[in-house]
Amino acid sequence: MYRVERVEKQNAEILNQINLLDKDLENCVQKVGIYRYSAFQDTGSDLSFTLALLDEHDNGVIFNGIYSREMSNIYAKPIEGGKSKYTLSEEEKIAIDRAIKSYKKER
Repeated sequence: MYRVERVEKQNAEILNQINLLDKDLENCVQKVGIYRYSAFQDTGSDLSFTLALLDEHDNGVIFNGIYSREMSNIYAKPIEGGKSKYTLSEEEKIAIDRAIKSYKKER
């Protein structure tokens, strides 16, 4: 009887740890979307990009790297619930949409 109680207690502890890990994972990057494009007509090869990194709740950040022959700039915007309080470009919206669609929760 003691062995059964010990195994039941261990199982309960394992299940508790799994639940804690699941909760932690909700806030980890789970969704990634990238979209490459040409920001200016005089540059080819789609050297500009947007990269969305989102957690399970569609919170995270989007990076927008804009390349031109004279310079390159990278911008970041916070994302909450798949949206930003800052205006999003069409390219940024595409990257966010790709990130959200890339996620397959199998639970």
